Amino acid sequence: AGELKEQTEKDEKARRDHTLVWEFKQADAGEASVRQRILVQGDAVGAWTRGVKIPEDWRRDREKQTALTVAVKWLRLPLFALVAVFGVLLLMAKIRAGDVPWKFALAAGLLVAFATLVRTALSLDALWARYSTSMPAGAYDVVVAIGLLLGTLGAFVAASLIAALAGALYPRAVTMLAASSRRQLARDALVSGCVALGLVLGLPTLRQLMGAMIPTGRLIAGVSWPTGIETAAPFLAALANAISATVFVAGLAAIVAGVVSKYFKSAAHQALLAALLVLSFLPSEARSPAEYVVGALSVVLTVAGILVLIRFFLRDN
Repeated sequence: AGELKEQTEKDEKARRDHTLVWEFKQADAGEASVRQRILVQGDAVGAWTRGVKIPEDWRRDREKQTALTVAVKWLRLPLFALVAVFGVLLLMAKIRAGDVPWKFALAAGLLVAFATLVRTALSLDALWARYSTSMPAGAYDVVVAIGLLLGTLGAFVAASLIAALAGALYPRAVTMLAASSRRQLARDALVSGCVALGLVLGLPTLRQLMGAMIPTGRLIAGVSWPTGIETAAPFLAALANAISATVFVAGLAAIVAGVVSKYFKSAAHQALLAALLVLSFLPSEARSPAEYVVGALSVVLTVAGILVLIRFFLRDN
């Protein structure tokens, strides 16, 4: 059923290799088509790959940069800088006041450092995939070891500072780890965890629904796969990622909440901050107005879900 588009041959030692490329038209695909490439080495199939050939005009139109795409890409910088500057000011004030729970912060930093060390150690094979033979193997071992050390140290410092400020802003969160608090708040933690998991699993489906309901609003993205799938032990890598994310996501969320409640108390300031947040997280792959509408609605939906989780389940914990 396919059309032969390419056919080449190459003589190797004691054999001749052939490369054959067939093209298959697809219904409702426009000028795009599926291409199957087969490499025959002697009398055996050596490789078989399948991909989609995208028309060059369509690709260039999707990849061209406009003032809006450049602005969207850089709008996150002032947002992150705003939170970082006020976060540093809060941290300095809490250190001067002696409100920082350093033991809690260092424990969180050590936990993240250990998780980072495990995650990186499981990815050594992937690091060696980028090895250049122009460098001696022993020298590359040293480079990998230095990178492992610096990455672990950086994770420890970052997690410790984030946990220090989060614990200083919400001292009751530190006491939640006590045995009496765990017994009292275990049910709340389980319920909020289930709701958060449902939020994470459900939001992508809601985004797809919005893209299907709004004409030409469906965002075109690549194929995603689970993080850590390239490691030697994906389960351990996923567990290490979960430990790091627990500390970083919770800590950064606490810092953002603290910055907003202290420096952006008025409704006008919060509205401007919300508008900047939505604009900053518009999808970079969007090009048409409908795609930007879907992207904006997705950000609003995500923020609304997080606010519902905080308001009705996390409360003051």
